[in-house]
Amino acid sequence: MPERKKIALLFLYDEQWMGGTYYVLNLIEALKTIDDSQKPFLKIIVTTANEEAIIRNLNYPYFEIVFDNKAGISFFKRGVNFLAKKLLKQHLFKSYPAISDCVAVFPVFSAHIRYYTTPFYWIPDFQELYYPGFFSAREILRRISHHKKIASKKCHVVFSSHDACNSFNTFYPDHLSKKHVLHFAVTHPSYHMLKQEDLRVTYRLPKDYFIAPNQFWKHKNHRVVIEAAKLLKTEGRKPCIVFTGKENDNRNPEYAKELKKLVEDNNLENEIRFLGFIDRAHLLQLMKNALAVIQPSLFEGWSTVIEDAKAMNQFIIASAIDVNIEQLAGAGLVFNPLSAADLSEKMILVLSEKTLNTGTIDYEKNVLAFGTQFLKLID
Repeated sequence: MPERKKIALLFLYDEQWMGGTYYVLNLIEALKTIDDSQKPFLKIIVTTANEEAIIRNLNYPYFEIVFDNKAGISFFKRGVNFLAKKLLKQHLFKSYPAISDCVAVFPVFSAHIRYYTTPFYWIPDFQELYYPGFFSAREILRRISHHKKIASKKCHVVFSSHDACNSFNTFYPDHLSKKHVLHFAVTHPSYHMLKQEDLRVTYRLPKDYFIAPNQFWKHKNHRVVIEAAKLLKTEGRKPCIVFTGKENDNRNPEYAKELKKLVEDNNLENEIRFLGFIDRAHLLQLMKNALAVIQPSLFEGWSTVIEDAKAMNQFIIASAIDVNIEQLAGAGLVFNPLSAADLSEKMILVLSEKTLNTGTIDYEKNVLAFGTQFLKLID
């Protein structure tokens, strides 16, 4: 049997951006579905013992944990590196993970770090150019610097959607990069054994509710959902809407407080529930049993929320932005993300129908395609 292809994966557990965390975990799960003879050997780069434990729990058959040892360089060596960089334009003491025997490393975010193997860069989106008001000037400059450097190199760059790839072409028309579009798919932990009745007691929820499971970033557009609830209440309708997710946005630290104040000012405490960051299995069970999933985001690269809904054949009401339309492929309902009236109309349709035809997706094919297409682009 020929030697397995070795691929390095960068893994970071970050509760501020769980989409990036889930991305790598879902990729490993997708690679598990490929024929055993084609499964690559993975060198998975982590920085903490907790991240190592998460990876080992996946039970991928062929892997090695590699700790990123940048933090392990002594103060003296860091000082020498600082001077060497100034004088010789290079570091003398290398601190990069031992992955030189791998054919590629993925997903790489920074174009300014050298890994001594072929990097496959991943650009989730270009939100900073479409909605600069959601970012600090420093963060915008950092992202632009990173993307410009990628565009200037003959390198591989991966996008999760054609929408993001088109944006790259628009902003960097003279790029030298080789582009790849890789639609990711999700793999869910076991959640069906959880009793919905118990979760409803735990989270104090009624039988019928909508759920909007997004982290509390301003571009996720929770406000339009609250405004829609306000409109519905004036019409005598009082559906429960559940928000979940980390209630912290470093770019807009008052965002969650502003939303809760809006709820309080409009006497919507019984209609809007804030659950915070909850166990993923709990979240999936709550999503599965909701009237519908609401995804109101102003901007996405490729929505994990939509993929979760597709994987469980759950109905979704999503903002009518190009990437969501691409991802839904005709399923669910879309609404103008700037119009609470439009969203409320879609919610009324769900309330009146109770069950809407979502179509049935053989989602296992999506997962297999994710793993298979990843290996093809690495080739």
